[in-house]
Amino acid sequence: MCQLCSLNTISTSSRWPKPLEPLISDLSLLITTAHNELNSSKQNSTTSNAEEKNPSSLTTKAKITITTTPKPSLLIPTLRDISTLLEVLEDERIKWWQAKAAERKFWRETYQEDKLTKINVVNNKTVEMIEGLKAKLGTFCRWSLGLVDGVEGLGGAEKDGDVKMEG
Repeated sequence: MCQLCSLNTISTSSRWPKPLEPLISDLSLLITTAHNELNSSKQNSTTSNAEEKNPSSLTTKAKITITTTPKPSLLIPTLRDISTLLEVLEDERIKWWQAKAAERKFWRETYQEDKLTKINVVNNKTVEMIEGLKAKLGTFCRWSLGLVDGVEGLGGAEKDGDVKMEG
């Protein structure tokens, strides 16, 4: 499975709070866009065919494939958008959680522990999914694109030439 596709897997693994659901559909669209950009950059990698004649056989074709790291210039803006959307998702989760404060207080006062437990589970699962998404994006940036700073390397660079790459 593609590392970018694993972001979609995380985002669809559990139900999100209602106010965050529109952001998840936006995230899915951005991930699909980044995946398509990654595939197109892989297809544009250099591939050459060399024909080598072997005296013992008629003709042998050797396919030489030179794989290159995908050009980050194609992916960087989309990955920045995904990173920004994950930050917005976290901010919206915080707003949602703060808006539920009155309900949580009421449930505590009326001894409705089951409702309190359910909303805490939803919040904890949402935090876990957002952190997982950020971690997967950071791993992709670090290992697939060779960005030294991972996700942090995306945000600080205004021009593609400013992105720090390993090697």
